[in-house]
Amino acid sequence: MDVTVSELMELFLQSPLVTWVKTFGPFGSGNQDNLTMYMDLADGIFLNQIMLQIDPRPTNQRINKHVNNDVNLRIQNLTILVRNIKTYYQVEGPCHLCRQRMGDTHIQVQIGREEEKQLQAPLSAEAEGKSRELL
Repeated sequence: MDVTVSELMELFLQSPLVTWVKTFGPFGSGNQDNLTMYMDLADGIFLNQIMLQIDPRPTNQRINKHVNNDVNLRIQNLTILVRNIKTYYQVEGPCHLCRQRMGDTHIQVQIGREEEKQLQAPLSAEAEGKSRELL
């Protein structure tokens, strides 16, 4: 089955990730054909703006707002985006995830206790065996 580039682009633009990105508002120049939307995402400008909404802390790096199909500027914008995402999850991530998982803590504690019992059982049996040998 031959799939064309335009069909792949259409599938990508209908993906859940792009649907989520669209919830932040229209991106690009307002011309919403598939190629323009794809290029707007590939430029990294709109994605960096979304990241600033998620984590408004100032960064020392400025994105290139006029990419003009320059691959190096795209790569630079996307590199800045990835770096900001990593920083966000290194600083905010663990605590944020802990707060989200607090509902599961009781279950994790119970599982932990069961594992502890399973680990202690062989040790207890070995200790009993040695004490019987001494008698």
